[in-house]
Amino acid sequence: MAPKSNREWAEHRRAEKAAREPAREEWQPVRELQRQSDQLEGVEKKAFDRSKAFRLLTRNQKLLQELRVDYDRRGVRLADVEASTLRKDLRHADAIHSARQGADTKLRQANSQLKFELEGAQGELEAQMRYNTRLRAEKAALDTRTQVQETELKKKRQRTYELELELAEERQKRQMEHLRYDMNASKASRP
Repeated sequence: MAPKSNREWAEHRRAEKAAREPAREEWQPVRELQRQSDQLEGVEKKAFDRSKAFRLLTRNQKLLQELRVDYDRRGVRLADVEASTLRKDLRHADAIHSARQGADTKLRQANSQLKFELEGAQGELEAQMRYNTRLRAEKAALDTRTQVQETELKKKRQRTYELELELAEERQKRQMEHLRYDMNASKASRP
């Protein structure tokens, strides 16, 4: 499992260095370079002056020169391996940092979009609620008008029924009068 925190990465690098460190006593430049590298790791986190950095750089270059001569003689490229490992660690740390920044940016964008959509949805909901309230008021008014019209229609039907009854009675009276008249006329015409 790969380490994740900066401290774990530092411990991981130290463990790798210790595993790769030669066991022979004559490899003193390697230990010295390692000590200087460890010092630089601690010093990099502070603001150190240029003269100290230049002295350390000069000393490290001198040690590297001696080390390269020694490594060339033995055919070992430990310094290149260490530098490659450090570069790889730096690239990994940069990639993690970039990924975190990208994730933070995406999260902020998603939050902004969600907030915008939520505000839009809330506005739409309020508009829909106002529209529904207006529709309910219109429906109530329409129901009231419908009830009034139905009541008036019932009254008109009742009045129509009453008028039809009166008309039927009037017709019946006229028919009776015509019958009486006819009967009286027929009686009068008889000898």
